Amino acid sequence: MKSPRHLDRVRNLPCCVTGIGPPCEAHHIRYPGITGVGKKSSDYFTIPLTPELHREFHTRGRREWELAYGSQIDHVTRTLKRLYP
Repeated sequence: MKSPRHLDRVRNLPCCVTGIGPPCEAHHIRYPGITGVGKKSSDYFTIPLTPELHREFHTRGRREWELAYGSQIDHVTRTLKRLYP
């Protein structure tokens, strides 16, 4: 599902890992069962990340990134709670 308004709101949050920002980049999470090969998740499955952490995710891969910074699903849950209390 696409929602430019939601993505703008996510970008205007501080990074969910470092607390730096805003602005941040809206990272569409990648997770088995939510996304497939070459498919983007819904805009509602996004988290705010600094550009550096966003690049690091795509360089390291999901498993390694989550070991270092926590579950993407947990970050999405917290992001949604912040935006829609």
